[in-house]
Amino acid sequence: MNRLHLLNEALSLEILPSAGGKIVSLLDKSCRQEWLWTNPWLSLRNPVFGESYVGSLDFGGWDEIFPSVDPCRIPTPCGEALVPDHGDLVQMPWRVVSSGAEHVEMEVEGLSLPFRFRRRLELVGRKIQFHYSIENLAAFAFPWLWCAHPLVALDADLSLEVGASFHVLYASGAAAELQGRMVSWSELPPRSERWAAKLFSEKGAVSQVGIRKGNGASLFLQWNPSDIPYLGLWVNNGGWSGCGSEPYFNLGIEPATLPIDNLAAAENPPVLQSGETRCWSLEVHLNPDKP
Repeated sequence: MNRLHLLNEALSLEILPSAGGKIVSLLDKSCRQEWLWTNPWLSLRNPVFGESYVGSLDFGGWDEIFPSVDPCRIPTPCGEALVPDHGDLVQMPWRVVSSGAEHVEMEVEGLSLPFRFRRRLELVGRKIQFHYSIENLAAFAFPWLWCAHPLVALDADLSLEVGASFHVLYASGAAAELQGRMVSWSELPPRSERWAAKLFSEKGAVSQVGIRKGNGASLFLQWNPSDIPYLGLWVNNGGWSGCGSEPYFNLGIEPATLPIDNLAAAENPPVLQSGETRCWSLEVHLNPDKP
């Protein structure tokens, strides 16, 4: 399995073009902090289009999700588009358009719907710039949903900094009674109890989220809420496993264009017109408090 490596004095990335463009490592070289979680229950491999993501492909790392998180059917003039679990991007090999020591640009064309998705990564000191574009290659318009999908380990010394309330879309275990409510991060059940929940911020309420570790390492994601209106959080505090293993502990930090996982159930989703291209960006900062 071919790996691409981006690195500078501050950080390094490892990327797998053949496995959905997945970023499998985001390492802060100053303190040897690996930020991306790896699933100990699944062996990394290339995907087969249409298979279950949660059952077979949830390896960890950083994925890109488009055009839906949940598998669904999208009506088109040609019939129905069958969107697979966690979308097309995680289930297909990506092409490398250009690459260097501190940048890589990759693209992939959809199977469920005719589109071209492109992502460019650039290292700039302690910062990673993510530049995205999506182009509709179809003769018809279609709705869409995108979210970033980085997973980090949810352990005792991790703290999250986000100043927002969240709608609890789904919850189980000790958090089940919160389903359908608006809550703050501090109102969620303690780490000592087993639970899992999917949360979404209100529209435009968040443009930054930070993670801090006990060793002083920190990572912040920043974006323009006009382009990326929502923040989704997948919190798995030992309350869920999709692959039949013991439940595990991880946190998904998901800047998103919709506050829902199933595109077919979304009210007034964004629509990409025939031939239209949309572009957006986000940035990852390591230890932004340091001079």
